[in-house]
Amino acid sequence: MKHPIRTIIIVALLVKCLYLIMGAIFSPEGIHNWNDLIAVFNRNDAGWYENIATNGYPRIHHIDELGKRLPDGSLIQSSWAFFPAYPMLNRSLMFLFGWSFNGAAFLTSLVLSLVHFTLFYSFAKHFLKDENMALKATILYIVFPFHYHFSMYYTESLFLSALLMAFIGIQQQRLWWSATALIVLVLTRPNGLICLLPVWLYQLEQKGVALRPANFKAMLKNSLFLVPAVMIFAAYLVYQYEMTGYFNAYSIAQKGWNKFLTFPLLALFRGGAIELQFNSVYVILVILFAIYSIRKLPLSLNIFIWINLMMPLCAGSTTSMSRYIAALFPLFLVGCMLVLPKVKKSYILSSSLLLLQLAAFYFWLEWHPLSY
Repeated sequence: MKHPIRTIIIVALLVKCLYLIMGAIFSPEGIHNWNDLIAVFNRNDAGWYENIATNGYPRIHHIDELGKRLPDGSLIQSSWAFFPAYPMLNRSLMFLFGWSFNGAAFLTSLVLSLVHFTLFYSFAKHFLKDENMALKATILYIVFPFHYHFSMYYTESLFLSALLMAFIGIQQQRLWWSATALIVLVLTRPNGLICLLPVWLYQLEQKGVALRPANFKAMLKNSLFLVPAVMIFAAYLVYQYEMTGYFNAYSIAQKGWNKFLTFPLLALFRGGAIELQFNSVYVILVILFAIYSIRKLPLSLNIFIWINLMMPLCAGSTTSMSRYIAALFPLFLVGCMLVLPKVKKSYILSSSLLLLQLAAFYFWLEWHPLSY
């Protein structure tokens, strides 16, 4: 196609219109005005981002206020489990224009998801070496069943936009792009800091620098673009200490979600709820595909996949795993490499995936745990 970016934007906007139509029809709260309609994107943990955007982070006087499971099974939860980049972006728009959180978050989710999809297309072109296949892959990426999360009031699109920009900056050797993107990355989600490792390895791969002691100077030189992100993250730790008395307040706060360190595979099939069983099966399938994909990906992207697959499982639960797996874009590209050459009519595949996505989105509208 002559205008791939235009096609991507049109497809993404049409899918968002379908979300709004479904929200108007199926939202259990009922739709009475525009704010009610765009509030259908505000579900589950999005409420915590609204709380931070509206009230900021609370000052903590005792560690139990950060997060704790009580003897009766109830939980004490805290905003400190969530990182500041996304809620503060919305807070800025709320302050500048006097908007509600839903108004600000609708705009940011719209813009960030479109940026995310166009960056995915750019990365896919480089990875697949085929513009037409990259466009088809991007359309499939937009309509994949659990990828509706990219348009909700969550951090997924901001996180992946920053990450993809970091990789693309390395591809084009515009490391100031990467350095800037990584600052956003480490302030968006807790795993942002750890993702600096695969980004650094990707830079070494692009430069042809082998991981050997003899190349220490070259490795150090190719690490300097990471420094701003590390410094900003350190500053955020200091801020947490000032507000809570703990440098790792975000980590302690995970107790409020009943998360605890465990061997990752022990998280599978822990609960009897249907969503946990489904997520466990889905995780096993993804792990098997990730093993299959090892030889098809460079070390950097393999490490990115396994870090972001195992970290949530180490917290002892498969809750939200379908959403976390949505971030594993290299696996999606490997899947496209295998499937697209064998599919003569990709619009049939994309239409089928879209129907599955709308079915999955229905669970989001119903506040069902499968959508967490």
